[in-house]
Amino acid sequence: MAVAALVLGIFGTILCWFPAALLGVPLALVGLILGILARKNAVETQQPTGMATAGLVMSIVGLTLGVLLSAMCFACVNKAKHDMERMATDPQFQQQNKEFNDAFKKALEESQKQQQQQQPSPQGSQQAITITARELYRAYSDNEVAADQRFKGQHLLVTGVVSSIDKDFTGNVVLHLRGDGSDFNHVMATLDSSAAGQAGRLHKNDQVSLRCEGGTRIVGSPTLSDCRFQ
Repeated sequence: MAVAALVLGIFGTILCWFPAALLGVPLALVGLILGILARKNAVETQQPTGMATAGLVMSIVGLTLGVLLSAMCFACVNKAKHDMERMATDPQFQQQNKEFNDAFKKALEESQKQQQQQQPSPQGSQQAITITARELYRAYSDNEVAADQRFKGQHLLVTGVVSSIDKDFTGNVVLHLRGDGSDFNHVMATLDSSAAGQAGRLHKNDQVSLRCEGGTRIVGSPTLSDCRFQ
């Protein structure tokens, strides 16, 4: 019994923390009873009482810690519950909570608004510069630097007459729009992949309207990229 009391006392002490105390307290209580019986039996039979005393002490320690810690945990839970109920019915707390929620909601809306403002607009939603292919060709012929400053990287709505329908070395469809009355001076408009299929229905001298991104001049010809039919 002395060994059992010591073992149960040790386990009761180890398991004194809540919620393990639900197991530790009963173990320590059993250990305490066995320790008392073992020590009484050792005294009556004039045998050493050290093991029984150790089991008795460990059981008392485990039982005491288990009860105290469990009581503290229950007290904390009850206090927290009481505080929450009080705050739920406290007008001042409710007003502060409402002000905090309003401030948080306003900050969230401002953050979303700033993110939307920082996001780049898609090509179709930006204001495009309306110009004809002839006007674009003339602008680059007059002053390439000024034309780049005005049109390069901008979204352009370009109308013109098709002089030829070709492909570049990468397989992209390129429309050549007349820059003047001849077929030799033109604007090169590279179609977006989504618009390339429509090029098969075009013919020379067709009038087209394209939404493109302005490029620069290559070998005397102004260039346009990512063009789509309007």
